[in-house]
Amino acid sequence: MWPFRRKRASRLVESLTFQDNRSFFEYTCQFGQTQLEKGKGVVGIVLQDQGALDDGKQLVVVHIAADDGGFDTLAPTASAKKEKLLAEDLVIWIPIEHRADIGEEFGDSRCGWVGIIKAKISNKLDISKMYPEIIAEY
Repeated sequence: MWPFRRKRASRLVESLTFQDNRSFFEYTCQFGQTQLEKGKGVVGIVLQDQGALDDGKQLVVVHIAADDGGFDTLAPTASAKKEKLLAEDLVIWIPIEHRADIGEEFGDSRCGWVGIIKAKISNKLDISKMYPEIIAEY
């Protein structure tokens, strides 16, 4: 009855939570930002821990999202933050410099990108921002 109407609940989905990290990664390969550009973050999934560097940063093998399913590279965390990355963790990888010689050595020019891991992310995507939830920054 006017002027007192109940507000209708929004039917719009505010976030997408994927079943697992691998599903989120595959979604990103198909529909996410996969263009490699200096300083522009790309989603990756950790494959294997390679231990700590002399400065305390963690070095990991990470699979970087791409339209064709991705490629592998080695990357350190940006800082020696205590939260250790584990296999299957989702991360934001930032390409810093392209080294054509490294790409040629691996037979894939994308592997010539040298980058760092800036953040660990969840498999939850905020629809309004189209950006994943950050768990930890490095």
